[in-house]
Amino acid sequence: ALLFPKGNMAEGLRQLDIAANRSVVLSAEASSVLAYLFVNFENDYIRALRYSSSLHLKYPRNPEFTSFYITNLLLLKKYDEVIHSVPDTCGNQFFKAQINVFRGLIYEKKYRDLASAQKFYNQGINELVKYGDYGNECEAYAYFGMSRISVEKGEKHSARMYKRQAQRLAAFKKVDFN
Repeated sequence: ALLFPKGNMAEGLRQLDIAANRSVVLSAEASSVLAYLFVNFENDYIRALRYSSSLHLKYPRNPEFTSFYITNLLLLKKYDEVIHSVPDTCGNQFFKAQINVFRGLIYEKKYRDLASAQKFYNQGINELVKYGDYGNECEAYAYFGMSRISVEKGEKHSARMYKRQAQRLAAFKKVDFN
């Protein structure tokens, strides 16, 4: 109730959808909000994909929209689509750091190459640290991955440490790619 005032949630989502589809000025903002809500609050990745995909198609050079689209695809386990969506050249250093985490997820989940995944996760973590709170969510994705890798290796203590760190950083603890 603190973040969202009392009201009719269904009507609010409907109005945002209208703005996303019909508005000239607020279309991107409404789509962004809807994708964010469906991923982080509703855990409805399929509905979120409609909006994140739309943003990525309209603004393919926008690193934030591309990052959100890739995250959405990864949550849906659409690894082949992710591979084709990661740009060869990245817009900024923050996005490059996120790409390393995404590559870690692909190597872990699609290729089952845990050594390469761990390498990419560590690179992403080291690069994201300098962005402070702004990089926390993506950094948490890497720590969740490191925790899963530690479980695979039978390293229970490391797995717990990484998971605690991920949960400390993650604003949305259910978005962990399990």
